Amino acid sequence: MAGPVIAIIGCAITISFAFKNFSDQPLLDGGMKRGLVVEKNLTKPTSESVTR
Repeated sequence: MAGPVIAIIGCAITISFAFKNFSDQPLLDGGMKRGLVVEKNLTKPTSESVTR
């Protein structure tokens, strides 16, 4: 009976690490994030659009 409880605790720890460490990573290759969808821009970003 302790096995499933340990698995649930492990999942909760893994999910908390995922949100703390990887939630706000910038897109450096010119992509645009809209919710969960990441789209690649056809044009390269200019320095003017990056500084906004």
